[in-house]
Order: sequence, then C-alpha cells, then structure tokens
Amino acid sequence: MILAWSKLETNMTTDTRNKIKLDNKVIDKIKVEDLDFSYTNKAGEIKFKRILLLPFDVPKKSLYKGLVLSVQKDTGSKHFWLRFWFNSKSDYYTLGKYKDGFGTKEVEDKLFPIVRSHTNDKTHWIKNPNLTEKESERVIKKEDIKAIDRRTVNQVIESLMKENMPKISSEVTICAKSLREQSRFLIGYNKRNRFLSYSDDEDGNSRITFRPNYKNKAPATESWLELFKKYPSGLGHIKDKKKQSNKF
Repeated sequence: MILAWSKLETNMTTDTRNKIKLDNKVIDKIKVEDLDFSYTNKAGEIKFKRILLLPFDVPKKSLYKGLVLSVQKDTGSKHFWLRFWFNSKSDYYTLGKYKDGFGTKEVEDKLFPIVRSHTNDKTHWIKNPNLTEKESERVIKKEDIKAIDRRTVNQVIESLMKENMPKISSEVTICAKSLREQSRFLIGYNKRNRFLSYSDDEDGNSRITFRPNYKNKAPATESWLELFKKYPSGLGHIKDKKKQSNKF
C-alpha cells in the first residue's frame, strides 16, 4: 500500500537531470541497480531514498503534464504517477503499476479523461482526482450494501421473529400477548405456531422459545432455520377462515 503524500515526500527523490521517453521499451530497460537513490542532506551526509521519481519527457502544456514513473528501490516495481497542484498544495495520483497489459497506451487511456474532467481551460486543477475516486468507491460500496441488505418480505418477517420482535424506538421487545398476536399476523395461522411458546421476563419483555407440538406429538425444533425449513412459505396453513390471517 502506498504511503500518504506527506510521508511519501520524505521517502522519495526526483531525478531531474534526465527525463525519460514515454515508451514501453525505455521503461523495460530501467533497472534499480542503474539508478541513483542517494541524496545529500543539510549536514553534508549522503542518504538514500526508497522511491525515485523519473519525469517523462513530454510537452509542458500537454495532457501528460505531471506524469512521472516511480521506481521503488526495494522491489524494483514501477508505477505511473500523476503529480499536480490543487489548492496551492502538491499532491499525486496513482494511475497504475507498469506491467504486462498496462503500459504507455493504457496509462494514456486512463490519464486523458482524468485531466480533462479535473482541470479548467487554463489546465489548472479544479478537482482532486483522489477525492473523486474516494467518492466513487463510497457510492459503489453503498450500492453493494443496499444490494446485500435487499431482502424479501418473508426474510424480514423471519428476522423479526428471530429477534423476538423488537420495538423500533428501543432495545426492548413487546409483551408476550402482543407478540403472539403480531406473530400470527406476520406468519399466519400456521402449524409453525404450534412449536412456539411466548413468555415475559422480569422486565416485561417477551421472548419466543421452541416447544414440542403436543397435538401431533412432534418434538420441538432447535432453531428458526429448522422451523422455517420444516414449514416454508406456502406450507402448513390451518384451514380456518376465522383464524387465518395471511398466507405466509
């Protein structure tokens, strides 16, 4: 994972002496052992940075402006970076790792739409592509959550029953009598109810437990999954028009 820009600045240096051609063959020939990662600090000591930026030889007022190749000393990996100024501060945007299937042609296809949509007629940056990307990821993630959480009515009813039908405005549940009435409204006058027992605790909060179906001498179910598997939607209706509330 690439460090934040403030930390990157302390770990990288730029080779401004030699610009490289934006060409896959040229990039392929770049080797870590041939590069100079050293620099001299204020005390006159020779130090080394772990990232070296190599500017591309491109027109200053073109869409390529700010495009550099970052080379990591430890791994030798190469990435296309876009350096830009936004709100009077320097920043960077990672366009991708240089590898088979992602070279100069692919980086151009990704770079041009970003520059056009984030700069004005004077090529000044009016939007930060990093923020645009984060917002896009947030929206996508939000949509994914919606898709995951999108459940059928029957699934919601099952969830309510499993949680002893909690109240919306608090963590407590309704009383056992109300719970029994509401459960019959939700899951119908169904044979499922013959396996359910309703009771209140000391605080008046209801709970549902499983019991044997004494009428049919059937043992108690051990879980809601087992109960709804035994009596799925459409199965187990008790044919009594006066008592039957729905078909679930």
